[in-house]
Amino acid sequence: MPKSTPISATHGTPYPIPQSELSILQSRTHPPVPRTTPLKTLHAATRSLERFHARPPTSRTAAETAALHRLTDLGHNTSRFGKDIVFKAFNDIDAVFFAGKLYRNVWLGWGDCPRRGKVAGMCGAAGARGVRRVSITLDDRILGLPTTRLRDVWSTMMHEMVHAYLKVECGTDSDLDDPGGDVAHGVCFRRCLAAVQRGLGGKLFVELDVTHTLTRREGEDRRWESGYRPVGGARRAMGGGGGRRGGRGRRRREGGLAGVLRWLCWS
Repeated sequence: MPKSTPISATHGTPYPIPQSELSILQSRTHPPVPRTTPLKTLHAATRSLERFHARPPTSRTAAETAALHRLTDLGHNTSRFGKDIVFKAFNDIDAVFFAGKLYRNVWLGWGDCPRRGKVAGMCGAAGARGVRRVSITLDDRILGLPTTRLRDVWSTMMHEMVHAYLKVECGTDSDLDDPGGDVAHGVCFRRCLAAVQRGLGGKLFVELDVTHTLTRREGEDRRWESGYRPVGGARRAMGGGGGRRGGRGRRRREGGLAGVLRWLCWS
C-alpha cells in the first residue's frame, strides 16, 4: 500500500467503519479530543490500564462489546485480510485493549521511519503545535515487503499503540525511573504490555521483533539486496519491550483473547 494512498472504507478489506472515522484517523490536521481531566503520571496511567484488563467480561461496556463482535465477525474469514485492516480495525482494537483512550487522539499512517532498516514503526507527534495528536508511523519499506506477514504489521501497530496510550494519558512515555536505562521501554511500558497480554488471554499473540523476523526471511525477497536489509535489531518484544526481558517474550506461545481473536495470529 503506497504511503500516499489513503485507506478507503469502500475498497480493500471489508470492515464496518465509516469513511469519516478513517479520514480522521489519517488526518494530520484534525485536532485531538479536548481533555477534561489533568494528565496522569506514568504509574497512574499504567494502573488504570491494568485495572481495565482485570475486570470481568460482564463489566464490558456496550461499545466494547460491539467492537469485540465486529472483530470476532472479521475472524470468520481471515483469507480476505489485507494490510489495510490495521487501519480499519484500529478504533475497535483501541476500544477492546486501550479503553478507547486513543480514539481521535492518534494519527496512523504509512511512512519512512528515520532509523532506516532498524525499526518497523515509531510513535511521535502529528500536526501543528497546539493541536498535536500522537502519531503512529508504520514503515512501508519494511512492512510493505511481500514477505512481511500481516502478523508483523499487527505486531508493530500494537507495540506503538502502547507508546501512544502513555503519550495520550501522560504526555510522555519516557520512564526516567527505569533502572535499565531504556526510558522509552521502561517499567510502566512493560507493565502496560503485560496488561494487554492478559487481555489477550495471558499469551503472546504475535511475535513483536519484526526486524528479526524479516531478517530470517531476507532470502525470500530480492528487494533485500537493494537497501532493505536491516542493520541491528528492532526492539519489538512484547514480553519485555527491549532489554534483558525481550528474548524471553519472543519464545512464549501465541494465543488470543479467550480464543476469539485468534485471527490476529494469521500469517
